[in-house]
Amino acid sequence: MPTNPNSGRNKNNTDQTPLPSSHQRETAPPTGRVLRSEDILAGQREVQILHEGQTYRLRVTRRGRLILQK
Repeated sequence: MPTNPNSGRNKNNTDQTPLPSSHQRETAPPTGRVLRSEDILAGQREVQILHEGQTYRLRVTRRGRLILQK
């Protein structure tokens, strides 16, 4: 009877690579350039961003959260 080489493996993590802890994900260096929202908004509550010919609105909500709308 042939043995299954995958028997005993975790079905959700088939390569057995340890998953990063939440602390590791939070402290990982960001990829690309980091821009502060204060610098982008420059004192405004809303700015328009032109991306590939489309205009998007980045705005701050009353609760201080950011929303990007097409």
